[in-house]
Amino acid sequence: FPSHDNWASNNDWIIPVGLQARRYVVLDTGDGMRNLSKGEREKIYNCNPHSFAKHLYSIDLSDWDSNEDIITQALIEQKEQAMHDVVKWVYESIKYEGNFPFEQEVEKKVFYELFKNEFPSSRVGKTIFYRKLDEFKLDIKEEKKNVYNGDKRTTERVVKIPSREDFEKAFKVLYRDWE
Repeated sequence: FPSHDNWASNNDWIIPVGLQARRYVVLDTGDGMRNLSKGEREKIYNCNPHSFAKHLYSIDLSDWDSNEDIITQALIEQKEQAMHDVVKWVYESIKYEGNFPFEQEVEKKVFYELFKNEFPSSRVGKTIFYRKLDEFKLDIKEEKKNVYNGDKRTTERVVKIPSREDFEKAFKVLYRDWE
């Protein structure tokens, strides 16, 4: 990144902030200037900087805590853009009632296939998929189960998925200051 401290962009994803990032303040300024007349815009652009500074100095900052993180909706949106696909699957399922199989016992290969169906272009393999889920520290248990189809017996690996609430709590611990 460039060495300066300010960026402006019309793109959806501006900075690749991590989910625990707290050193950025991201503001969505909207398009309010676009709706102004040419005369109104000129008035703003030609504002006396000393008058503007005087206004800023008149703002009472006595209750301002400089150590408090400023978490804006725009920052959350930047964090969402930077999420790992597996984390995003969990997050979207928590937030939007996605297809994550909370509180179910699922065949291990089917569980991974559910993810791949949701994120078909993801290059995440099975090993990384389960490692990312392990970051939630929810002890997703794997068991071997015998399945009988007539006389034929096969063994399936199944995983017991924790509840939506457990994932939500773990998400907030793992990614502090999350909404």
